[in-house]
Amino acid sequence: MDRIEQWDVFEARLTGPSGGNPFTEVGLTATFRFEHRAVKVRGFYDGGGAYRVRFMPDSVGRWTFETHSSAAELDGHRGAFDCVPAGPG
Repeated sequence: MDRIEQWDVFEARLTGPSGGNPFTEVGLTATFRFEHRAVKVRGFYDGGGAYRVRFMPDSVGRWTFETHSSAAELDGHRGAFDCVPAGPG
């Protein structure tokens, strides 16, 4: 299980379509959940078939996420990470 410090950046890395124009033809979002909250974040194409979704957790505890995409290869990926208190700066 990944451990991310509060206010640090979690990044989900996915592989998907690279043909056509993935910058405009492929939609990707992820919904991050913590307790009763849900935060929707937009992902992006990073070239070479690589897609990324970045999220900065603001609360300590277990976060889960699920991706949503117009491309089948990117849709329905699930994961979780533990957000831990930030260490001394």
